[in-house]
Amino acid sequence: MLFGLPAAAGAQAPWQQGEQIRNGLFDAQTDILLSGGARAAADVRATQEAISGKLEKQLRASSPRSLDQLEAALADAESAAAAGDEIGLAAARGRALAALRHGAFDVAVDAAAAGEVERARGWLLIRDFRQATRFTRPGVD
Repeated sequence: MLFGLPAAAGAQAPWQQGEQIRNGLFDAQTDILLSGGARAAADVRATQEAISGKLEKQLRASSPRSLDQLEAALADAESAAAAGDEIGLAAARGRALAALRHGAFDVAVDAAAAGEVERARGWLLIRDFRQATRFTRPGVD
């Protein structure tokens, strides 16, 4: 769970905050599916606190629409979690992650255009990545 992490969200790199958002929403979904959702709304609220610091500032500058969509999706996720709505929470999670990734792309492009390579690299880390192992198969035919 994410307890204790959101308070320091503003001092973290945007990709770390992105991971907090992804993990928090996953935790909320898991809670609804496995234990009836007693902690799901709290997980989503902790996730909302990750939108601060560099993540919020740079999204607002480069992709304000994505930031608005992310915030709206998290509000929907909180409502769905409080109601125990598995499908609504899953849909809100998908919208939140899509908005986050779209915004991260916009920030990375702006940073690259400005010659800020390190900043662009940090934002490119907000993606759906899984380490391949000998037990996983690439998703291609």
